[in-house]
Amino acid sequence: MFMSLLKKIKLITLSCIAGTSLVACNSSQDLKAGIEDPVEILTFAKSVNIFDSTHNQISTSIKSNLNNQPLDINILFDTLYSSKEEKSSVTTSISIGENENKASIYLAKDGDIPYKYTKKDNSWVKEELSGEQFNNILLSSSEPMYFDELISKGNAFTVKEDESNYTLDGKVKISDIEETLQYIGALNMLSTINMNIEEIDKNSDVSLTLQIEKGTGYLKNATIDIIDAANESLAKTIIDLVNLPLDAFKLEIKEFKINLAFDQPNSVENIEVPQEALNAQ
Repeated sequence: MFMSLLKKIKLITLSCIAGTSLVACNSSQDLKAGIEDPVEILTFAKSVNIFDSTHNQISTSIKSNLNNQPLDINILFDTLYSSKEEKSSVTTSISIGENENKASIYLAKDGDIPYKYTKKDNSWVKEELSGEQFNNILLSSSEPMYFDELISKGNAFTVKEDESNYTLDGKVKISDIEETLQYIGALNMLSTINMNIEEIDKNSDVSLTLQIEKGTGYLKNATIDIIDAANESLAKTIIDLVNLPLDAFKLEIKEFKINLAFDQPNSVENIEVPQEALNAQ
């Protein structure tokens, strides 16, 4: 993560005029219509997809059949981020079948000391963070994807254009976008359901779709389909989660997708940390 932070700092330095805010990285030019080269589209997106505030949603949808009965897992991380306030608010929801578990997380400073406030079982836990941990989490919210990896694999994508967006479709290996997955927290998110991410075959091809807005160049949506890479380990995970012996049940994985949606770039004005969280010990 420290190397990611250094790369972000370098990127910001190269992309922005000193003394401007992160949003000032946006150039005066627009992402024009009629571009067929995916590398050109991704390179433009890299220059503008750094925000001083944003609303991100990262969701995982796992659809399966256990002995021919539906068994679905859904995970949602809903994040508000503000670099000006140096705050982030995260609402998590994990549902397995009909059972749902929700949690609230805030990231904020008390004076010069950064803290993470987590609500567990209706009570708040306050945890002091290092400056590096705090900055890494904030920076990962300021840029929705790690575009260096995407640009280097740009020619793997086909380009479709409609009135408002470019849609880039392609297949890449997990190892090709591993830093992106780590940076956006997708792999860590999967570990919240006790999935052993080390069992994912990093050499497997995954389908990746990017929707990039014409004009602004903003990444609006990204979908990563990793069912082929994680089928076996995911099956074991679900069996473990429902506490059943693997050999006694037939599990069929029908869908395993990570979806990233980005909204309200540079328009999140205030993130209020609840007083009961601030009072936690």
